[in-house]
Amino acid sequence: MSLADLETAVAELKEIFRRRDLPALIQALCRVVPEYQPSAGLLELLNDPQIRTASRMTRKIAVLTTSRADYSHLYWPWRDLAAHPEVDLHIIVMGSHLSPEFGNTVQEIEKDGFRIDARIECLLSSDTDVGMAKTIAWPR
Repeated sequence: MSLADLETAVAELKEIFRRRDLPALIQALCRVVPEYQPSAGLLELLNDPQIRTASRMTRKIAVLTTSRADYSHLYWPWRDLAAHPEVDLHIIVMGSHLSPEFGNTVQEIEKDGFRIDARIECLLSSDTDVGMAKTIAWPR
């Protein structure tokens, strides 16, 4: 194996390890090191559906959005996170997103294909400092 082939193989192993895909890691190791033979016990474990699922860690990420202004910045990162196989994205909407007065923009988020996991009603129809403070106060 040439140095370039070895570097490519190591990069592949790193990527598979980053994805935490144990079956793919064992297969790649067998290709890179032909002398390596996984034990019968390991091969049996790799065929266990629970082990295959557990070998891929999932991160739960919750994101809070309060208005059209922050949603415009969150859209693209949410797209990437929602498409990532190791991410369980949860979206929480509150504030003006839930207000008909401000366009009920939660519907735009749903129309863009995102699942809303929680809606927190908290908006007072006021743009004064006191009104904004009361809007974010918990509990009401």
